[in-house]
Amino acid sequence: MNPQLSNLLFKRYPSIFRLHTSPDSRMSEGLACGDGWFDLIDGLCEALQLDIENNGSPQISVRQVKEKLGTLRFYVGKVSENQRGKILLAESLSSRICDICGRPGVTRNIDNIIATRCAEHLQYVQCSRLRL
Repeated sequence: MNPQLSNLLFKRYPSIFRLHTSPDSRMSEGLACGDGWFDLIDGLCEALQLDIENNGSPQISVRQVKEKLGTLRFYVGKVSENQRGKILLAESLSSRICDICGRPGVTRNIDNIIATRCAEHLQYVQCSRLRL
């Protein structure tokens, strides 16, 4: 995710992303996913923070956010069952959201590259991944 969007999340949810400044944390590298999942992650963090403030759930500290096998991975420490459910729902929804633009997408395997993309960005997957 681009640094401006990552920093916006860090500013909105400082307690959730408190490890982003720690050099020993994977969060110091930022969010390792596409900009298209910004709204999904923002909504997840808002729901988690409201749950913490209103229901006494434990404060979450994100250890890593990344894309893996075409879907979102949101790694945290100890969480309640309710918090775990919210995280699992967001991870599941990511398989239907293009991680580049945020429009509806499909998780596809193209030449052993798994990514969730809309039809418009399918070509981008093939080109961008091959350059790595």
